[in-house]
Amino acid sequence: MTRFLPVAAMTFLALGTNPSPAVDLTMIDRSIAKEPAYKSKPKYCLLVFGPEAKNRVWIVLDGEVVYVDRNGNGDLTEVGERLTQERPVPEQKFPTISLSLPGEENRQIHLQLTVHQLRFEGEDEEGPHPDVTIRIDGQEWRSYCEQFTNRPQEAPILHFDAPPTFLLSNHQQRTFVPGKTTNLLFYTGLPGLGKFTFATRRARDLVGAGAELTAEIEFPNKEPKEKPIRRWVTVPLDDTCDGNVFAGAVRVPEDAGFGRARMTVIRMPNLTPAVFLIPVEKSRGK
Repeated sequence: MTRFLPVAAMTFLALGTNPSPAVDLTMIDRSIAKEPAYKSKPKYCLLVFGPEAKNRVWIVLDGEVVYVDRNGNGDLTEVGERLTQERPVPEQKFPTISLSLPGEENRQIHLQLTVHQLRFEGEDEEGPHPDVTIRIDGQEWRSYCEQFTNRPQEAPILHFDAPPTFLLSNHQQRTFVPGKTTNLLFYTGLPGLGKFTFATRRARDLVGAGAELTAEIEFPNKEPKEKPIRRWVTVPLDDTCDGNVFAGAVRVPEDAGFGRARMTVIRMPNLTPAVFLIPVEKSRGK
C-alpha cells in the first residue's frame, strides 16, 4: 500500500525552520546495551524524555512483534518488553503499556504505538512509520515520524516531556511572496531528529482558549541599501481544529526583497520562543 502524507501537520519547513531546540539530538547516544534474537530484520526508533533528553526508550519492530525498553535501561531482553500486535498490517496496533523511567518512577507515563505501512511524500518507497502517543500525568503528546531505520545509529529520535516550542507547518505555502498573503499554521511541541519527525501538544491546553501568537517578521528590502522591513503580526488560536494550532494570514509588503525573512515568535505561557527563516521568492509559475 502506497500513500502520501495525508495530514497537513506532518510537513514542516524541513526544519529549515529554526526553532531553538532544548537539546542537540544529534549528540544522543544511539547504542543499545542488549538486544534479543530477532526473527526478522529489526527496525529502530528512539524516544527521549526530559529537557536534557537523558531518558531513552528504544522501540524495535520485529515483524509482528515490537520490543519496547519500558524502564529505559537499554536491555530489550527483559520480561514484559516484547509486545505482540493486536491488529496486523497495514496498520499494526500494539497494546498500551506503562513506562517506568529512571527518576520518574512516581509519574504516570503511558505509551500507545501503532505502526503504519505507507510512504510519505518525498520518500523513495513504502515502509513502517511509528505513530506514538505518550500520556504523562494525563498530558498527551502526539508524534509524527519518518520510517524506522535498519540500524540504531541512524534511528529517528522523538522528543517528549520538555518545554514545548512552536512548529511551523508548510502545507499551504512554503514561501513569502512580495505583495501577496501567506497563510501560516503553527503547532506546539518539540522537533525531533529525522524528516517528518516531531511531537506535538495541543496548543489550547498550553495557552488557553482565545490566545494569540505574536511575532516580529524582518523582511529583506528590495532596495539593497535600505533597512529591512519590520512588521508585527498576530496569529490566533484556531478552534476549528480543536485548538491544536494557531492559524492566520500574513500580508507580505510590496517592497519586500527576495531572500529570507526572519520570523521571531515571542514567548507565551508554557511555550519557548522560536525563530524561523522563511524564503521570500517570486510567485510560483512566473
